[in-house]
Amino acid sequence: MVHRKRAEIFTDIKDVLEHVLHGIETQDSAEIKEWSNHIIHNASVFQDKYSVRTGILVYALSKIHERYKFEKNARMWERFWSEIITDIRLVVRSLEANDEKNIDKGYRLITRQINSADKKFSEHIQHVLEKAKVQKAWKVYEHGVSLGRVAELMGVSKWDAMQYLGQTRTSDYKEAVSEHIKQRFKQVKDVFKPRKVKP
Repeated sequence: MVHRKRAEIFTDIKDVLEHVLHGIETQDSAEIKEWSNHIIHNASVFQDKYSVRTGILVYALSKIHERYKFEKNARMWERFWSEIITDIRLVVRSLEANDEKNIDKGYRLITRQINSADKKFSEHIQHVLEKAKVQKAWKVYEHGVSLGRVAELMGVSKWDAMQYLGQTRTSDYKEAVSEHIKQRFKQVKDVFKPRKVKP
């Protein structure tokens, strides 16, 4: 694990959240997702809880942002994004002040907003949060972080992390084997392919 100063971590997260705010205000889902990928890369390298939590929540927000425009209850979503913007700004101010208590408060408020945005969509939003966790867990794991550390960072049990990562690796293995078989079959065909005899 690479160590760096807390001030550097907070400065980087603040920069990410400011870009996320811009993405929300300009209706740019791709920008939000792009900065989620940036912060989770840092989390995989530095393994700090603030980068991981930011990556999870920003990813969840990007997925919600991609879909909310197709929903009919525009007023509800306007209120949702207005409150999310307020909460993100609280986190940004707290990062500038190195105020960990209010940073945590801001993250809790954002999580609560995602979970309770609407009763009809609560299960879907919860699914997005869980999906964010497992996808980010795999990206972190790919960077060489231990299984136990992945589970700790993501707030899931080691067993749940192992199940997901095991399934993913099995899938990757099957694809690799399948590709290997195709390649071997091609080589055999090439060996037995009729050769043109020169006159």
